[in-house]
Amino acid sequence: MLPVQFRLKKRGLFQKVYSRRLIIRNDQFTLQVLPRFKDKLSLSQNPLNPLIGFVISKKIVKKACLRNKSKRKIREAVRVLIQENVEFSQSLSKWYAMVFIIIKDLKDISFTELKQALINTVKLAKEKY
Repeated sequence: MLPVQFRLKKRGLFQKVYSRRLIIRNDQFTLQVLPRFKDKLSLSQNPLNPLIGFVISKKIVKKACLRNKSKRKIREAVRVLIQENVEFSQSLSKWYAMVFIIIKDLKDISFTELKQALINTVKLAKEKY
């Protein structure tokens, strides 16, 4: 399970990330990011841990149990990468909030492929923004 200090829960923060429109696309998901120190809100939080949220639409997967399974899979991949990969966790510190919007069902994707896609996407976001 993703630690509490990394979880993005509030609807207002999701909307703030969506409104910024800093987007990185991938085959499996889209990453939207909110940079650090651009808003007054980001200064009050812990400067090292970004808030990470996961979204999957009913259009992608109809059944709630399968949507939850996809979110658990990507959430676990992020948790493992934060613990194991120092480069990955350091590159996350640039962002205040991140939202992964799943655009493809993740049941056919292996865990290692998902981790590699996460690493590549976060690296791309770091270079682009």
